[in-house]
Amino acid sequence: MSAPLNGCRECACDFTSLRLFDAHRVGVNAYTYSESVAMEPMREDGRRCLGADEMLERGWARNDKGRWFDPEESERARARFCAAGVAPEGTREPQEGPAGVGLSRP
Repeated sequence: MSAPLNGCRECACDFTSLRLFDAHRVGVNAYTYSESVAMEPMREDGRRCLGADEMLERGWARNDKGRWFDPEESERARARFCAAGVAPEGTREPQEGPAGVGLSRP
């Protein structure tokens, strides 16, 4: 496995984006989940990581490197790159850029 991109020290999960890393941490920042359930009265809103089942419920998936990613976010990024005339990684297809300028990759 390669070095983590956006690795979490708490749960050891890795994420393809900082936005997704931030989104996997939920709850109140003032205390941890363990501290919150020990409070009197008990609270369950302490800071914690989402579990794998919760991330799957949000539509996230793991890529071939084991990193969590959001397929919808990936598709939006792919569409933006294509609209900008940038060939997707691993292809050699010429792309049309702004005003018909060719942006083919060698």
